[in-house]
Amino acid sequence: MLKRISLNSFKFFYYVAMYESVTIASEKLFVTQGAVSRQIKNIEDGLNCKLFIRKGKTLELTNEGLLLLNCCQSIFHEIDKCLTKLDN
Repeated sequence: MLKRISLNSFKFFYYVAMYESVTIASEKLFVTQGAVSRQIKNIEDGLNCKLFIRKGKTLELTNEGLLLLNCCQSIFHEIDKCLTKLDN
């Protein structure tokens, strides 16, 4: 059974994926690196897969990570569309 994963966790994942760095993601999100790392670990544990591979100082998405990134992009786009409609 899949563990529930918060939308905020997906936001943290999205930032790490976009910047290929926990450090940069934590700076953009105004949280600690540890907080970001914990959220990524929670997602990986919940989905029972690795999302990133370390390549030197950067992180590279696994195939599962790429799939999740595409899902997150779609979800965040739909949320933005909904909020725009509600704002009008």
